[in-house]
Amino acid sequence: MRQFNKLKGTKGFITIWNRMLRFRHMITEQAKERCRILAFWEKYGNLATKEAFNNFYGTQNIF
Repeated sequence: MRQFNKLKGTKGFITIWNRMLRFRHMITEQAKERCRILAFWEKYGNLATKEAFNNFYGTQNIF
């Protein structure tokens, strides 16, 4: 049985693949934590967020 590449001749496939490999791990733990805090803030408001995340919470820190 012969093997073949379905994507042979597709323009830009290698470039897209290289970019995917490079950007795959760029979301940091700090970004995930900020996203979680923002979701909490949207749901419960300022006061609850300040109490829950006292060591991390600040308007400049969240945004």
